[in-house]
Amino acid sequence: MSNKPSVARTALLALTLLMLFSCSKAKHESRPVTPLMSTDLIKQARSGIVTLSYGERPTDRAHLLDFCLPATGAPPFPLIVYVHGGGWCSGDKDPFPSVLLCEAGYATASINYRLTSEAVFPAQIEDCKRAIAWLRSNANKLQIDPNRIGAWGTSAGGHLVALLGTTGDAQSPTWAVASPGTSNTVAAVCDWCGPSDFLSLPAQSNPRSNIMRAVVDFLGGTPSERPAIAKEASPITYAHKDCPPFLIMHGNSDELVPVEQSKELHDALKAKGVDCSFDEVEGTHNFYTPENELKVTQFFDRTLKNKRPQHP
Repeated sequence: MSNKPSVARTALLALTLLMLFSCSKAKHESRPVTPLMSTDLIKQARSGIVTLSYGERPTDRAHLLDFCLPATGAPPFPLIVYVHGGGWCSGDKDPFPSVLLCEAGYATASINYRLTSEAVFPAQIEDCKRAIAWLRSNANKLQIDPNRIGAWGTSAGGHLVALLGTTGDAQSPTWAVASPGTSNTVAAVCDWCGPSDFLSLPAQSNPRSNIMRAVVDFLGGTPSERPAIAKEASPITYAHKDCPPFLIMHGNSDELVPVEQSKELHDALKAKGVDCSFDEVEGTHNFYTPENELKVTQFFDRTLKNKRPQHP
């Protein structure tokens, strides 16, 4: 199947990614939660999107994810986990165009996580790690390959997937992660315009943007007031030689998250010998184009799809 986006796919993905980059608090329609043990789960996931709970309470919206499988092809499938943006204070799993990635042969899981109105850092990364561990522990039921799980995120979601990639199974002792016996590592990371260093961010940020207000709500104070927390929340802190492959993309006219943040992370990862590519593209904070979508697909094709499947 060609990776070239069709006109319909391009229009739909442009619309949905515009929603993903925005900080809108618009409400999204709720889809009923499908029990993991449902006999129709795989059939439903192959024909559309099913909502699953990766938390202890199925009614907890913060711990829901939307799951989709390719309509054709043989399992186990490589999985892309999407983490939405919204300044850690808003956003939802719903706008992610899971079906489009499924057409390219990937299982997808777009996750919710606790927002800053409910909890400050590290709640958000705890939830992301919990979701990865839950998906991996249920790989057989979900027909996914536990060794081919990648993560893609935009803005605040880009920060969280970068943190997933740099920390792996090792994390601060202050982070409470469920399923301690199950790995929460990812095999590839695509970070679109995520903050990477909260200690350098204040000097780089545009005073006209609201990024620092979101950071204060996320950290529970300014980086200067909480320097230890700011360092702990920064993906750049954990750069090491065994990080998975990274694709970092950032708009050259981004006035919300400075492009220097992505450059710093790229340089730190490359200095450790990590397979890391940085693409400074034409655009602002929302830089979607069909060409940029293709770069993401090609990255995951190289790092996930074309690796030998590992049956759970």
